[in-house]
Amino acid sequence: EEARTELLSTRCFTDPEVWAGKGNADALERQFPELLVKRGPPPELLRGHAAARARVQELMQGPAIGPEAALDRGHACAQLGQIAAQLEDHEEAQRACLEALQHVEVARSM
Repeated sequence: EEARTELLSTRCFTDPEVWAGKGNADALERQFPELLVKRGPPPELLRGHAAARARVQELMQGPAIGPEAALDRGHACAQLGQIAAQLEDHEEAQRACLEALQHVEVARSM
């Protein structure tokens, strides 16, 4: 029993699973965030990004007749910017949001 206690107390200092609770992923995540394997974004977010990008491209290819079309383009660009920001692609997010503002300005001037 004494040897077991000594072994466990030694492992407590070197093995975080012992003192964080073996298999307790939440505790390990809180205590050792730098050891976490970084995973990519959720697949549904990537699908949403691809769909938003396709929507913007589709609207850009069509004729921009009237303020409604310009507002649709602006809305699609804004959605793309929001999703890009969630994906932490700040350059694309900024570019898409600026483009959205330009389309809104065009709609307002019509």
